[in-house]
Amino acid sequence: MAESNRPASIVSDPELIDLLTTGHNHLKVPSPNTVRRDIKAAYVKCHERISKLLREHPGLVHFVTDAWTSTNHHACVSWTVHFEHKGAMLAFLLDIVELPESHTGVTLAKAFQKMLEIFGLQDWVHS
Repeated sequence: MAESNRPASIVSDPELIDLLTTGHNHLKVPSPNTVRRDIKAAYVKCHERISKLLREHPGLVHFVTDAWTSTNHHACVSWTVHFEHKGAMLAFLLDIVELPESHTGVTLAKAFQKMLEIFGLQDWVHS
C-alpha cells in the first residue's frame, strides 16, 4: 500500500479480501488500523537504521535534492543520500516534504537543515 500510494482502507475491500484468501480460508486480512500502525512502525525502524548507518559511516556521503511544484501548486522537495558501504553503492530516500512557500534558496536551506536534524546529521554539513 505504501509503495503504491493506496489507502489503508483498501484492506476492507471485499473483492481484495476474496482475492487474498482464495484457497487460504484460514488467513485473516489485517484491519486498516493494523496496516497503518505497521507501516508507521516499519518507517520508524528504517529511519533509525538509516540514521545510525549514516552517523557511523566513516566516509563521504552525497546528498541529492529534487524540488518541484505539484499539479495543485504545492512546492515540494525531496532528498536522497548516496554512499559506498562495504563495497556496495547505497541510496536512500530520506524525506519528501511540502514547503511552506516557493523554492527559494532560504526555504530549501531551512528544509534541508530540518531534515538533517531529524536524522541527527546537523553537524555534517558546513558552508
